[in-house]
Amino acid sequence: LAKVKDATVYVKYVAFRGLAMGSGYIFRRDGDTAWILTCDHVVKESDTVTVVFQSGRAGEKSLEAQVVARAKERDLACLRVSGEGLPAAIELSLKTEVRETESVFASGYPFGQTLATAGDNPGVAVTKVSVTSVRRDDAGEVSIVQLSGDVNPGNSGGPVVDAKGRLVGIATSRIQGTETIFVVPPEALRGFVKGRITRVACVSG
Repeated sequence: LAKVKDATVYVKYVAFRGLAMGSGYIFRRDGDTAWILTCDHVVKESDTVTVVFQSGRAGEKSLEAQVVARAKERDLACLRVSGEGLPAAIELSLKTEVRETESVFASGYPFGQTLATAGDNPGVAVTKVSVTSVRRDDAGEVSIVQLSGDVNPGNSGGPVVDAKGRLVGIATSRIQGTETIFVVPPEALRGFVKGRITRVACVSG
């Protein structure tokens, strides 16, 4: 639980209509550089955002991150950030291993700044939800994991893990007026980052 909370970051920036915010998580770290997955709709109006580590807790740190890749059709974005003492990553799982009715845990920042109790940034929240469907495409690959539970605006981009801390995916959307949440699974996340992060690392090196 501590590792999941540390790897979950608060993402924010000042948009045209005010403060835009959401969640993200570190999926890879190389020394002082980390890569973060979030939703494209969280960062859609900016190429740079602020990511807050240990938001709302002792040791809170804010750093500027660059948006280095987007996939609007899957509502995904990848950020790159550099700094000292960054948390360990939650590695991308090879495949989806959850089943219907299994309990999983969504980590993120529901309602954002509204729930801040000290300073401007909120503390991380971990919510227990359950798997209701593992949906597959025509090729038999998992394309979406459907959950049921109280996951709210601000959780978008945050990691969902199983009881062993293995990644189930990232929360992307919710059907308004219901407790139905959709999660992009590891298979799709790996397809999104495959090749992109290697190229980014080479350019920056």
